[in-house]
Parts: sequence; C-alpha cells; structure tokens
Amino acid sequence: MAAVQNNPTITLPGVHNVLELYPDRVVIHRKSLYSRAFSSDRVLPFTAIVNVQLFECRFSDHGELRFTLAGAHQETVIFEFKCDQHHNAIAVKNSVEAALQTS
Repeated sequence: MAAVQNNPTITLPGVHNVLELYPDRVVIHRKSLYSRAFSSDRVLPFTAIVNVQLFECRFSDHGELRFTLAGAHQETVIFEFKCDQHHNAIAVKNSVEAALQTS
C-alpha cells in the first residue's frame, strides 16, 4: 500500500475556502466556522474526477475551478478563487489533467 503524502504540492486560497493539491487527490477545506461545524472538507480523489474546467477572472473579481465527478448524476464541485491566485489555479488544473491522462 502506498504511503499517503501529508504535505500539499499546491495550496490555493479561495473566496470561501482553501484548496490543497496532493499527488493523488484534491482537498477543499471550508474557512468559516459555520461551514466547519455543519459540513466536512471535500476530498476529491483523482480516480473520482472525470473533468476539470477553469473559468478565468474576466468580468468579476474571482474565477472558478469546476471538478466534475464520476457517477450517475455527474456532480460538479465548484471552487472560487481570487484573481491574484490565477497562476496557482492554472497549475492545479494542469496537474489534475495530467493525472487524468495517466490513469
């Protein structure tokens, strides 16, 4: 069994949460106390992701990463990031897409 890496390769602060990229998964941590009390962090293993889309900061003060998950209903997880983090969002998208190509 492979060891799980505990340190993220990329940390992306978002509008409402923080995204951490690991070699095998994406973890989205909630920032607010209310969110932490009533909902847990989202863990998205690369094996569950079928698509990732980047919506750039063109007409607003934030962009979006959208992760489409495998399953009957094709759930989409949306992560909003601030425009000053655009370069990190591109790195996350490219890393996830590269992992999807190799699997």
